[in-house]
Amino acid sequence: MSNSPKAVSAMIWDFLGKGILTMVRFAESIVLVRLMGNLDYGVLSVYLNLLATLLFLCSFGMEGVIGKFVPAFRVEQQSGTIKSLIRLAFRFRGAGVFLVILAGLLVTQPLNQWLIGDEQVLQSHNVALYLLIILATLGLGSFQELVRRILVTYYEQRWINLVDLICYVAYLTGAWIAVAQGWGVLGVLYANILAKAGLLIFFSFRMIPHYRKLGNSQPILPDQQTSIRQYAVYFYIYHLMLYALGKGADIFIIGAYAPDARQVTFYTIAYNFAFFAGSFFELALQGGFLLPFITEVYHQKNTKKLKQIYNGLFEFIYLFTIPMTVGGIVLSSEIVELFYGAENLETVPLLMLFFLHFAIIKVGVMNASFMLAMDQQKVLIQSRLFWGVVNVVVNLLLVQQYQAMGVVWGTLVTGLFASAYESWRLHQLIHPDYSLKFSIKVLSASFLMGAAVYGSGLCVFPLLMLRFSGLIVVGMLVYGFCLVWLKPISRENIEILQRSKLPLQRYWLKWFAQKS
Repeated sequence: MSNSPKAVSAMIWDFLGKGILTMVRFAESIVLVRLMGNLDYGVLSVYLNLLATLLFLCSFGMEGVIGKFVPAFRVEQQSGTIKSLIRLAFRFRGAGVFLVILAGLLVTQPLNQWLIGDEQVLQSHNVALYLLIILATLGLGSFQELVRRILVTYYEQRWINLVDLICYVAYLTGAWIAVAQGWGVLGVLYANILAKAGLLIFFSFRMIPHYRKLGNSQPILPDQQTSIRQYAVYFYIYHLMLYALGKGADIFIIGAYAPDARQVTFYTIAYNFAFFAGSFFELALQGGFLLPFITEVYHQKNTKKLKQIYNGLFEFIYLFTIPMTVGGIVLSSEIVELFYGAENLETVPLLMLFFLHFAIIKVGVMNASFMLAMDQQKVLIQSRLFWGVVNVVVNLLLVQQYQAMGVVWGTLVTGLFASAYESWRLHQLIHPDYSLKFSIKVLSASFLMGAAVYGSGLCVFPLLMLRFSGLIVVGMLVYGFCLVWLKPISRENIEILQRSKLPLQRYWLKWFAQKS
């Protein structure tokens, strides 16, 4: 593949950049929960979740179209068509932003009353102003997301992550100062809109040279228009179902039907910590990068390469996901008390369930990228539509009696069934070679690590920070020893890593390779 060196470089830079950014995002929830308290943080989470939902509603699937068709047209050397496609995406985005903002202004009062079920919050917070700021942020954030997706297709991960980090640190610093000065939720929302403006400016500066190199625009052919239109609809429905199966719909349901806004905080803390902790080591595969990469391989008709990519990703993801899940469950109480305070210990069972949930659905996320790239979006949409509806219904039935706990249980069980079904459908397409030897070895190493951490936790530690740090070190040492002893990674994937020229690979890579 002509873009293979760029792809490998993009993965490495994505891992480094997103790794640092993840640590900063960890700091965001910790700092804001400590400063704002669990009630105000719950209100903030509701409105930031509304912003994410509105960003999706005005997208019309254009991010997916860019990620799918720009690489495909590049392989076919149709640069003029790429330029026309980008223009089309911006026109749709502008129309979507206008319609959503107009609708938001017309239903401001009933929307606020639906978002917040806690009557005390509605009386004590200026929720009408919160909503106006969210609508203003929508325009900046929406175009920023589209420009970002264009840069992703050109493997600009180094620039994207650098700008993300700068703007996110600026946002967190501004939010911290604003909350400390007594601005509360309003101050965080102001800091957020400034950060979105900075992202749009920096990303546009980088995107314009790529756009100019495309030359004269060429009309999109009728059959291409049909494919683009169908894919946009499928991608749009697919992401709508992601909301129904995940955080977006869950926060709306808890905020609207749970009588205590703090339940949103407990849910958000558990979700965010489990997501970022469990996703740290596959950050190089996130941010829309995987879809254009697989799309190029698929359009080259290289089925063997697709299978190799899938098998490699499976090993890479679960080499770290399984021990992170076991360790997170064992240390859930220490995590919540240390980072968020004893007043949020109600989060502990939610955090344990979310660690398990993300371990299950990672294979579903990976399957979705392959199915979208391989023109199986109809099958994927049908699956997500069915399981999304099931999830919403189950969560609505459970939320009033069990509040956030009921919602998390509903999402966990639904995610299990959805991931199993989609794995079966993808297996029919490329027949990936799931390594039983790898799975058994990693599971064994993870449970040995979990037992060592639990046993060590029975010892008396004078300080919570000392206890947590000591148990983390024990877990890392035990799991690292087990990996060297069991050598779970297949030789094929070791050879791929060797060709990627990782730092000091000749000294450490051989420790983990399976013997022939």
